[in-house]
Amino acid sequence: MDFLPKYRAEIDRALLEFFARTKFPEKKFAAALRHAVLLGGKRIRPLLGLLAFESAKNSKTKITRAKVIRILLSLELIHAFSLVHDDLPAMDDDTLRRGRPTVWCKFGEANAILAGDALVLLAFQNLAENAPTELLPQLTQILARASGGMIVGQFRDLDLSKNNSLANILKTHSEKTGELISAAVQLGALLASADSAQTKLLKNYATKLGLAFQIKDDLLDALGDPKILGKKVGKDVGKKGFVKILGIPKSQKKLTELTRAAIRISQKLKAPRLAQLAEFVLKREQ
Repeated sequence: MDFLPKYRAEIDRALLEFFARTKFPEKKFAAALRHAVLLGGKRIRPLLGLLAFESAKNSKTKITRAKVIRILLSLELIHAFSLVHDDLPAMDDDTLRRGRPTVWCKFGEANAILAGDALVLLAFQNLAENAPTELLPQLTQILARASGGMIVGQFRDLDLSKNNSLANILKTHSEKTGELISAAVQLGALLASADSAQTKLLKNYATKLGLAFQIKDDLLDALGDPKILGKKVGKDVGKKGFVKILGIPKSQKKLTELTRAAIRISQKLKAPRLAQLAEFVLKREQ
C-alpha cells in the first residue's frame, strides 16, 4: 500500500493549489474553509476516483491525470461540507475532528453552517472550471445526485426509528456513506471513457467498499483509540449503526466479507491498487 501516501500527497497539493487560486473577500471565512478541508483527512473519495480512472483508462481516454485530480477535488469539498454540518450541535455535536476543534467550535456555529454551504458551491464551481465541456452535464448530474443521496442518508441517520433493523441500516448507510463513494468511481470511469462492463464492476466494488467503510467506522467508534482517531468514541454505541444491530463479532465478520467481495471485484478489473484500498479500509485505525 505504499502508493497511498503518494496519492494522498498529490491530492493535498491540488487542494492547496485550489485554495491558493480561489479568492475570498473575508479572511476569517477563508480560514474556516481551509480548516474544514486542509487539516488532514484520508482523501478516500478523490483517491478512489483516481484509482477507478487509472484502472479503466484506454485508447479512448483523452484527459490527463493531473486534470482528473483537479476534477475529483469536488468530491473532497462535498465530503468536507458533510463533515462540517455533521459536527454541528444540532447533528452529532462533535467538538473534535482529526484531533482539532471542529469548524463550529473554532469559528462559531453560524459561520460553520455558512462554510458548509460554501463548500457545496465551490465543489460545483471547481467541476465547471475543470471538466471537459462535453462531459460536464453528466459529471454534474453524478455529483449532484450523490450529494443529495448523502443528505437523505444523513436525514435517515438522525431518525432512530429508521435505524432499527439491518435492512434500514443498510439503506441509510448506502446513502449516507455509499452515494459519494459510488460517485467517485462513476466520475473516474466517465473521465476514462470506460465501457459499460467496467463501469458496472466499479460501481459494484464501490457498493461493497462503502458499506465496509461504514461498518469499520462503527467498529472504531466502539473499539477505537480516541488519541488515534482524533475524536470522541462511544457516541454511537447503543444508539444506531451496525454494532447496535449486529453486535461486534458479526459486524467484524460482515466487514471481512464485504472487503473480500471488493477484492474479488478488483481482481476481475485487474486493478491491484483497488484491492489494496479495500485492505486499507479493513485494517485502518482512524
